[in-house]
Amino acid sequence: MIQQNLPFVPVKSAGTTPSYCLSTVAKMLQLSPRKFIQWLATNHYIFKRQSQSAWEAYQSHVNSNLLTHHMIRIEHRSGEVSFEMQVRVTDKGINHFTQVLA
Repeated sequence: MIQQNLPFVPVKSAGTTPSYCLSTVAKMLQLSPRKFIQWLATNHYIFKRQSQSAWEAYQSHVNSNLLTHHMIRIEHRSGEVSFEMQVRVTDKGINHFTQVLA
């Protein structure tokens, strides 16, 4: 039997930390997203593979917990669904970039 009206309890994964997309972090730092992303690429925090259009973080910055990757779901107008990796900035990364870009 299915019970109705049970309270909703959100599931929180152990060890997950909040992270933010590059555009949001750029706005927090009062930079344009395009300039921030270009700075990250120039300074070897992120890169693009030739076969992919999405940015990826260098593993050293993932290991140091400045950047992380999240899988995002993209729904196209055609109804097709695809998944891509998205580079995201952790709280530690925001503190780092605030100091470096000051």
